[in-house]
Amino acid sequence: MFKSFPPLDLPDDVLSFEGEKFFELIQQKCGQVFKELMEILSINTVYKLLLVEDDILPVFQKKYRELEKVTQRACLHLDDGTIMLKP
Repeated sequence: MFKSFPPLDLPDDVLSFEGEKFFELIQQKCGQVFKELMEILSINTVYKLLLVEDDILPVFQKKYRELEKVTQRACLHLDDGTIMLKP
């Protein structure tokens, strides 16, 4: 069975967040590593985040130099090549 998480308490105007305000929200709700990931990927608004198709994990499967450090901190790398975001 999947672990359930409590709903995020988001501000009513969250869809208008952009730039530093968006990154602060990401840091508060998801942590520093995911804030850095959003910055590297230039995802600086909720709208851009919603445009990510299906899953953000494929970006970790490629060897981008800019993502090396954040990938090590944000992901678990399994022996079969599978990548999983750390909880």
